[in-house]
Amino acid sequence: MKLSNFHIQSYNENGFLVIKKFFSKKDIQSISKELNQIINSNNKNIYLYYTRSKINKKLILNRIENFYENNKKIKNILDKKLKNVIYQIIKTKVNLFKDKANVKSPGAVGFEPHQDLTIWNNMYKIKEFITVAVTIDKSNKKNGCLEISPKSHILGELAKFEKAIPLRKVKKLKWKKLISLPGDIVIFNDKTAHRSESNTSSKSRRMLFLTFNDIKYGNKIRKYFNDKIKNYPPNNLRKKNIKYNWKI
Repeated sequence: MKLSNFHIQSYNENGFLVIKKFFSKKDIQSISKELNQIINSNNKNIYLYYTRSKINKKLILNRIENFYENNKKIKNILDKKLKNVIYQIIKTKVNLFKDKANVKSPGAVGFEPHQDLTIWNNMYKIKEFITVAVTIDKSNKKNGCLEISPKSHILGELAKFEKAIPLRKVKKLKWKKLISLPGDIVIFNDKTAHRSESNTSSKSRRMLFLTFNDIKYGNKIRKYFNDKIKNYPPNNLRKKNIKYNWKI
């Protein structure tokens, strides 16, 4: 897909860009199928994170990580198209920094308002990141759609390191709920404030979040996930009597 000047201007002015029907129905169905197989495959190289349901306190699947480099079918669908559209925006080639599929099962809690830069800023000496969110399931108000604050990327750092944006600042920001359909994507940078509410529906709301860095900073994905499982491992790799602290 070739972006217009309007697309690029919109991204630069608002800190994010929504592109409808970026991926075909067939592509999304293939990704959905692969995600389901991953859950049942017991592949130890792909990390499954579980949490307690807000509804009944039962253990539910929350997210899947490190699937991109461990599933050729998903990578083949995403890789070239995403890197191409990012190149058109920031005029440089990129490497994947990290990936996750937010499963957001029924009862899953939302994500507090935050900027990614408060977590990854200068990590491995990388100065900036760009993320693409890919809608797998219909996303709406009831299942906790992604919300973004337009123009928040020009306001600087809104929170302390690894912290959510303070409520007094959240109230001053304008927020936009991004209702989306399978195949739609959202591109935003690490300074753009975003959040989501809990899933109060009866179905999961899966969305992929793929974060990239300029190739001049190298390929850090293996280092990132090696460090990640040391600090916050998936449930099946956790040791007893150790408290692991999740970061935004």
